[in-house]
Amino acid sequence: MMESATGMVSTIDGFWATVIVDAPVACQRCASGKGCGAGLFLQGATNSRQIRMRLPTGAAIKVGDEVALSIAPAYLLRAAFLAYALPLIAVLLALAAGLLLT
Repeated sequence: MMESATGMVSTIDGFWATVIVDAPVACQRCASGKGCGAGLFLQGATNSRQIRMRLPTGAAIKVGDEVALSIAPAYLLRAAFLAYALPLIAVLLALAAGLLLT
């Protein structure tokens, strides 16, 4: 189960908010670099990061509010595909093209 990170809303600009996340590594797998992706919230030497995100429709969030952030499993899978599968496919296509051209 993936833990949620908490953060504080620092600015709101229309439908967008900037959230400052400051949280320790939540689980042993994340600490060893084999986590589920929650570490995306924790990058940086001080474990503090600013994240700009779209506000949910109808959310009554204001500057200074503490919010919980998590990644839906479908979006995590999509991010993993974009980060790993697409570059792999591009490399394989480039190799195939190189073989065809030689």
